[in-house]
Amino acid sequence: MTDKLDLIVFIGRFQPPHKAHIEIIETACSLAEKVLVMIGSSFQERTLKNPFTFSERHDMIKKSVSEGCLSKLVIDYNFDTLKDDVAWVERVKIIVGKHSKPKQKIALIGHAKDLSSEYLKWFPEWKSIDMNSMYNLNSSDIRRDYFKHDYEPFDIINDIPLNVYYFLSEFRESSGFKLLLLENIETS
Repeated sequence: MTDKLDLIVFIGRFQPPHKAHIEIIETACSLAEKVLVMIGSSFQERTLKNPFTFSERHDMIKKSVSEGCLSKLVIDYNFDTLKDDVAWVERVKIIVGKHSKPKQKIALIGHAKDLSSEYLKWFPEWKSIDMNSMYNLNSSDIRRDYFKHDYEPFDIINDIPLNVYYFLSEFRESSGFKLLLLENIETS
């Protein structure tokens, strides 16, 4: 790609952010003047699927990117619209509009790994950048290992940035974690 993009948008839940997420953000920073990371499922109650708050994920991402990338990074929130993809798409466009100007070159970056990535095709007006990460990771597996009763830090330490590991280690001592662990035991 020869022309620098004005804005690259990266949408995800980041529950938690892992090395592939950070690799994609860093790549986006090398290709654009500004990178908008849109954190989904932002204001839901803690569940095993969405255990971390918007603020926690925001901080984990900011502490995991390089200083050069941090200067280009904007993080905003989004929330889910159950069974209403049209409303979700419109909200994404509104959020992108807050962070861009008319006629700017905008791209959506992501990895089309499964049906959860279908949204990457919903914005034909933007360039699409499909990232095939060198890491074969997904947050579901990390959460599964993290919330096991017999959790071993070595199960996830190679999959997440060090700052995320530190956060997860501290979070394990919180009452929020203990409630989620009980929920995990009850659903097992």
